[in-house]
Amino acid sequence: MKISNKPRFLLITLILSLFLFTSFATFSSQASPNGLVIDTSNIILGKVYYDNFSMVAKKLTSANGIGYCLQINKDYPHSEIFTNQGTVNYDIENILACGYPNRSPKDLNLPSEEDAYFATQIAIWSYIEGYDTSKITGDRPEIITAINTIYNNSLTLKNVKLNYDTNLFFTADSIQHVVILSINISESLPISDISPIIDESNIIQGK
Repeated sequence: MKISNKPRFLLITLILSLFLFTSFATFSSQASPNGLVIDTSNIILGKVYYDNFSMVAKKLTSANGIGYCLQINKDYPHSEIFTNQGTVNYDIENILACGYPNRSPKDLNLPSEEDAYFATQIAIWSYIEGYDTSKITGDRPEIITAINTIYNNSLTLKNVKLNYDTNLFFTADSIQHVVILSINISESLPISDISPIIDESNIIQGK
């Protein structure tokens, strides 16, 4: 039986393509050591109203942790590569300290993490845009209360402990700047709380 060389040619082509793709991905990650891909969920977490317009929010995701948008009138990110611009200012950090995830949904009297995220995002936009949160309305009173609680606490409670590191990321003028919260390992895992791993196979059982 005569065997065609076509399958062998296709296999070689596939291997070369995979090699080139892997090399390009490696080069890209090395060329942008501070780069971070940030994406947006398609799910709208909630809607509230202010003056004659509505505000909706979606959740940001990244390999480093959850994020919040800082400019309501610009586009959401969709897998763009962002560069680290350093830390955010004190006022934004204080809102984050008073909001989710630094405060749990239970702390904010909300039933879910999605609600807590949404309330925190609206509080951030309200601070940046100068909105009066007492004029924000919606069909869920608990969300409105949480927005006001986060915003007002950030103004009145100083030096609130934030258990996350924050970094500001930027990609293009048309897309919102993003603040990413990543877990502060030294704060979240104190040495005294780390238990050693014991190999039970070497334990001698007493009688």
